[in-house]
Amino acid sequence: MLKIKDRALRLKRIRNQDGHFAYTMLAKTLPTFLFNHDVSVRNIIGKFLHDRGMQEVSFEKPADASIRQYRFELDNGHMDDKQLEEKLVKHYANAHGQVVFIMRHRECPHLEAGRLQKVFNISEKVFPSKPNKVLGACYTQFLKNGIAINRKGQAKI
Repeated sequence: MLKIKDRALRLKRIRNQDGHFAYTMLAKTLPTFLFNHDVSVRNIIGKFLHDRGMQEVSFEKPADASIRQYRFELDNGHMDDKQLEEKLVKHYANAHGQVVFIMRHRECPHLEAGRLQKVFNISEKVFPSKPNKVLGACYTQFLKNGIAINRKGQAKI
């Protein structure tokens, strides 16, 4: 039997944040990543609007969604400290309103709190005099109670 490589179908092995492997065609992320991300953003918006009534929602970049003065960012842990700091400085240093980071881990929700604390530490360095500029919540907790806190632990939404 003759083995011939099929160059038309080149698959790349990639690892997701949860350590599982998948094969994809010339992509850097799992094909279902964007679908899962969009579903999670929809859930966050739904909870926010359910608790506060219907309001206009914008999906303009750089935020995943914007409602009034809040810029929602769903974070799944793929960025390191330097990238998070760059994102805060580049997109939100001169922007009006508040950034709400929602931390999500698909398989280990107990890891969300550590990641949230990391974002608060970075925000303290970037915005030392603005404790309410960056708000945050764990995804599972936000869907239960709809509360986002500032880096001092005070509920702000």
